[in-house]
Formats: sequence, structure tokens, C-alpha cells
Amino acid sequence: MDMIDEMFGGNETAAQEGANSAAKKYVAQQGEQARDDLLKLFGAGDENRNMGYQGSLDVMGQALPQQLSAFQQGNTGAQQTIINSMPQYENAIMGRPVDYDQFRSQRIAVDPSYMQQDLPPFITNNNIGLRQPEQGTGLTPDQLTPEQMSAIIAQTAQGGM
Repeated sequence: MDMIDEMFGGNETAAQEGANSAAKKYVAQQGEQARDDLLKLFGAGDENRNMGYQGSLDVMGQALPQQLSAFQQGNTGAQQTIINSMPQYENAIMGRPVDYDQFRSQRIAVDPSYMQQDLPPFITNNNIGLRQPEQGTGLTPDQLTPEQMSAIIAQTAQGGM
């Protein structure tokens, strides 16, 4: 005895049995299609995730050399300022003119072009071949009566069909 028989007491007319059978068949077909489409989406989802991860790794791989270069330029500039300032200390102590150009700030060159990134060409529904819902076969949800729809929902919720 199936769920519909339990709900309606098994007193269906031949028309009701035919409609229920058609509704069950429609839901089963759509469930199979959904399962097939979902399995196709898992692979595409994995590939899209991996492309995103690779894109972020590429940005980090381009950023690290820029950061190291900026640190190195700053360190070298600080050392050069210390070296250039030593004679100026002597000039100040001896009363000679101090050349303040030796203490001028220096600009550190960084190329920010690596930050301009495009997203990878993600896989979409259009290029993995998902099927469109079948038209004209079986009943569509708007053709079902409210009683038939609730019976299908209840049966599906309990793992039936």
C-alpha cells in the first residue's frame, strides 16, 4: 500500500489512480533529471573553486616580490641615509655648513599593476550541458490538483515514490 492509498483510504476512482500515477511518474522523471544535473554541477563547482583558489594564489605570488622589493628599497635607503649623515654630523660639530639634502626622503618604487586582476572564466550552466525541463510529458505542477500535490509532497518527504 503506498502513501496515496494510506491518505485517501484506497478508494480512488480510475481517473484519480491515473492522475496519481502520472504525477508520480512526472516527479520521478524530474527527480532523475535534477540528480543528473546536480552531478554535472559538482564537477563544475570543483573546477570553479579551484580556479578561484589559483587566482588568489597568483595574486599573492605577484604581491610577495613587490613587498620584498619595497622592504629592500626601504632598508637600503635607511642605510644610505645613515651613511650620508655621518659627514653632516661632523660638519655640525665643526661649525661648517650642513647639507640637508643628504636627509631628503626617498620614494620607494612599487608596481601595483599586479592588483588589476580579472576573474577566471568560470564554468556556467551554459557550457556544462544541463537539460531544460521537459515540456509536454506528464503533468506539470500547475496541472495537479491541490490534493494530488499535497500527496506527492508528503510522499516525497517520507522518501517514497
